[in-house]
Amino acid sequence: MPPQAPALQRIKVIAFDVFGTLVDWYGSLVREGESLGNRTGLEVDWRQLALAWRAGYGPAMRKVNEGIVPWDPLDLLHHQILENLLPRFGMTGLAPGDVQEFNQAWHRLDAWPDVRAGLARLRTKYILVPLSNGNISLLVDLARFNDWRWDCVLSSELAGKYKPDPAVYQTAPRLLGVNPEEILMVAAHASDLEGARQTGLRTGFLHRPWEFGPQEEAPQRRQTNAQRQEFDLHVSDLDDLVVQLEV
Repeated sequence: MPPQAPALQRIKVIAFDVFGTLVDWYGSLVREGESLGNRTGLEVDWRQLALAWRAGYGPAMRKVNEGIVPWDPLDLLHHQILENLLPRFGMTGLAPGDVQEFNQAWHRLDAWPDVRAGLARLRTKYILVPLSNGNISLLVDLARFNDWRWDCVLSSELAGKYKPDPAVYQTAPRLLGVNPEEILMVAAHASDLEGARQTGLRTGFLHRPWEFGPQEEAPQRRQTNAQRQEFDLHVSDLDDLVVQLEV
């Protein structure tokens, strides 16, 4: 392996995107939907529902960042997106309590297999934080559900904006007392890393080819792969990140 770049030798903090990067939202939502269907008798294409639910995420956040609507936590945005999808998927008879419980599925997403051990190893050398659009309570629940240990939890909630707004990335150096270039932002999404780079953070692309499901050749995946070369690191999983950072 070639010597580590001097810029990476100065890294003190690793900040992680969460949805898609650390957790399998697609597989988890399908699992939760199938469980809901078993309880209620609903017959729904849970795979398409998971994709549609996630597809509403970006437009909802853009309305916040553009000032069209006031900031609301991601839990509320997820709930609004789901409510709009219920008629499309024939779920109009679902009880309000069931809708709310299904929305809480985002608090119970399964980590990718490499994550727990990889974070534990990286934490022996670096300060580790999530830097996510998830609200703080959601991120805390995910950490407890997956038995992760963070040094602190950083959320877009602290900035009142959503990534890739610069204000979100700027919370990390400001609150952790480090320089932007001492933070490595790790994500599976090019737009996230481009936002981080524009605020001076180092960037690591983590390849998650099955984020949108094993049968989905989603445009997001092809676009992300095409832009991998723009970042400081390109890794296949957290085990690879451990190796490249010489932990």
